Amino acid sequence: MHALHASYMKASVTCTRHAPMQTEPRLLVAGQRRIQATPHLSHVLAGGTVLRSAETLKPPGKSTGCGPVMPEHKRASHVPPGFTAVTPYLTVDDPDRLVAFVKEAFRAEELEDQRAVGSDGKVAHAALRVDGGIVEIGRAAAQWRALPSGIHLYVRNVDATYKRALKAGGVSLHDVRDMEYGERAAAVRDPSGNHWYIATYTGGMGKKSG
Repeated sequence: MHALHASYMKASVTCTRHAPMQTEPRLLVAGQRRIQATPHLSHVLAGGTVLRSAETLKPPGKSTGCGPVMPEHKRASHVPPGFTAVTPYLTVDDPDRLVAFVKEAFRAEELEDQRAVGSDGKVAHAALRVDGGIVEIGRAAAQWRALPSGIHLYVRNVDATYKRALKAGGVSLHDVRDMEYGERAAAVRDPSGNHWYIATYTGGMGKKSG
């Protein structure tokens, strides 16, 4: 098999606004084979050797026909900034009280642009960021009744979080213990009746409590 030698023939491009475009195709020279270098294309050569043009190392972009390649605009996400595709929504009678609990117990950060206040000055909707995740809270109404829910929340220190949750007004469902499925966990009920299953992943099978 002959040794492979790759080289590029420079292209000469003139802006069409000033003069007709004149281009010379770029070629890859591999042994006796000459292959036109097209963007983002792998060229399979003799003997199964793969040769990639230098253009494959550049990010995809759109040519303006004059000047350098311009990067394409990133497509807008279908998910709002900061949110994930699955977001718990807690419907409660007193959102203000639950917001205060989540902030104190789990050191949550409220997203101010998500806050909506009713004519009575009370919170109708809120969203809080808890260690990278989002929890939404809405006020119950005739059509949307309060519905206690359960949240499985992973934290860095379950012992400290459990203590804060009780101090913030939560009621213990069970204290901190090592679970047989590889978590150190506790559970509390918040003032609105929701269950929070708080856990720190231990990375292995824990000692079964009994």
